[in-house]
Amino acid sequence: MTATSGGVPKVTKQERIELRDLVLNALNEQRCKNEDYDPASDHWASPLWHAIRTVKGVLDYQGLDGMESWELIRSLVPLDAILDASATLHGCCPETEDDAAAEWASAWDKIRYLPGETILDAALRQADLDPVVPPRYRGDGYARFLAVCKVLASGQGGKIAIPEEKWAALLRVRVMTISQWRKWAVNDGILTVSCPHSRANKRATEFQADLAKVPHPSQVPIERRNPESRLTAKQDCQE
Repeated sequence: MTATSGGVPKVTKQERIELRDLVLNALNEQRCKNEDYDPASDHWASPLWHAIRTVKGVLDYQGLDGMESWELIRSLVPLDAILDASATLHGCCPETEDDAAAEWASAWDKIRYLPGETILDAALRQADLDPVVPPRYRGDGYARFLAVCKVLASGQGGKIAIPEEKWAALLRVRVMTISQWRKWAVNDGILTVSCPHSRANKRATEFQADLAKVPHPSQVPIERRNPESRLTAKQDCQE
């Protein structure tokens, strides 16, 4: 699959068949689950939402925005199949292509967790796509840790909690390492304790993150991005 100038990928004949079947199966599966729809249930979801998460779980399509993904799906899947599935959510309300397009594109842009993901999994995936440059180089693992902090804090007004055991499992390091990275982030002025740990309330320490101190590599000089460049510059000064 390759991208076209408009952003919508060019899909081979075989990929078109596979993607069409993927969407139709997801629509049918969720529609069957929704036959006993209970408005009070917290576990019910639109058939379109389920299908959208399924399609977005295919890595090749994650770079599309909502309307680009709709244009791709609309070219592959019969409109009636999409409208019938969407009507499961809206009952007897009028259903048009514009309704389905708006629902699909909006849901696509809102979905952050792919099938089987947790909020931390999703944050790590996004962090690997959007790395950061710490104010002081302390290893690639530390930079990745800060990238996850930035993703999570960005959606919470700069606030973040960092349960050490969960983060250690996520980043595949020791709990002690997460503890040290947190201390470094505080020392580097990136994190400030906003609410201390409370064993009685079972509450982890909460931090306020200064996101401006962890910019994207494109926003900093090359010597700050590359540890080897910094080391060379330091050696030149010593000579």
